[in-house]
Amino acid sequence: IGLQFSNELRPDSWLGIQLSSALYVDSESGSASVGLDGDNSIIQLEYNQLTSGDQITIELDANEIRLMGDETYEFTMGEIYGDTSWIYNVEYLADYNHSGYGEDGVILDSDDINKLIEHWGEESDEDYQYELGPCRYGSPCLPEDAPYLKPAFDNQWDIEDLTAFVIMWNWSSPESFSNRESLQNEVMPIIMKINNDTLLMLLSAYNLPVHHILVQTRIEDDQKLTFTSLNFKEQFDLTLNRSYPEEITIQWSLISFDGRNDINEIALGVLDANTKKKQSFEFQYKLNSKNNFLSSGSQILTFSPIPDDFELSQAYPNPFNPVTTLQYALPVESDIVLSVYDIQGRLVTYLANELKSAGYYEAVWNASNHASGMYFIRMNVYNSEHRLQFSKMQKIILVK
Repeated sequence: IGLQFSNELRPDSWLGIQLSSALYVDSESGSASVGLDGDNSIIQLEYNQLTSGDQITIELDANEIRLMGDETYEFTMGEIYGDTSWIYNVEYLADYNHSGYGEDGVILDSDDINKLIEHWGEESDEDYQYELGPCRYGSPCLPEDAPYLKPAFDNQWDIEDLTAFVIMWNWSSPESFSNRESLQNEVMPIIMKINNDTLLMLLSAYNLPVHHILVQTRIEDDQKLTFTSLNFKEQFDLTLNRSYPEEITIQWSLISFDGRNDINEIALGVLDANTKKKQSFEFQYKLNSKNNFLSSGSQILTFSPIPDDFELSQAYPNPFNPVTTLQYALPVESDIVLSVYDIQGRLVTYLANELKSAGYYEAVWNASNHASGMYFIRMNVYNSEHRLQFSKMQKIILVK
């Protein structure tokens, strides 16, 4: 830091500057000296170590700042200017978009990830301004030191930089879902698909490789639905996640530093419902290339729980007049024939006779046009080769 004065100063005017830090004693903070590149009107301040999240203070004693050639102490700055001080917040490491000191801002967010991707592996003075590690004395950064990491930049992009980023990412995760970054609907929507119990993301054919995929699921508190993410390590270089338990919300950032244009489908995770009823949840996403936005949006998805076995429940009510309801379950896509027979074995009607996907179903029989008596419900299920997979029969009684 350079303090510019209007006149050249005596060499000992540096005594009028005191440096301090919120994290270190004064002797460790740094030093002050008069002159920069032959210009004696500048007091140059050099800090020995800038630490992520620190606060540094510069205090000026005006009576110690004297003009060059002043041997009688008559021309001191204190005659025209009082003491003063300046306070600076040292930015949090990896907070490339400067959101750390913003109001209700998330210190590290997807914009910081995109900036890391943009400069990762580049070899220029500008790009090395964005490196993050290793920490002091060349040692790895440690999670217990966050956020006060002490970087010792080495002009290399390697695992030390990723370690520092992950540590700061985990430390800076917002405690409340309300402080999350907003994901707005934009262009080129993707296709989401639920295959049995697996949530799939189908990517569009982008002209640019995909470097960063941000996905987020949100499930309401009153829903009986859980989501378990899969392991993305084989597909991506780095995976970062955040969770908001009070909102049952999970967020992932899937990162490829070299970019991927060979991914058409990504299996994100497995859904499980503690109910037979359909469950809806919100899915949000944002895709970026190295220097370009690709797509973002939000969708409401519906999950139909998948049973473990074939099942035909008891008709209810039974006896009935004139309507009864049956529930049945298919663990796989199947041809189902659900039929009603009278006591003489004659077919009365079909309640279902078609190919159905896996899930829970309900069939209603209105027997208002039929006589009182005993009837039989038969459920036959066939596979794709029309082989019988499941068969069950039950007795019902119509009473008018």
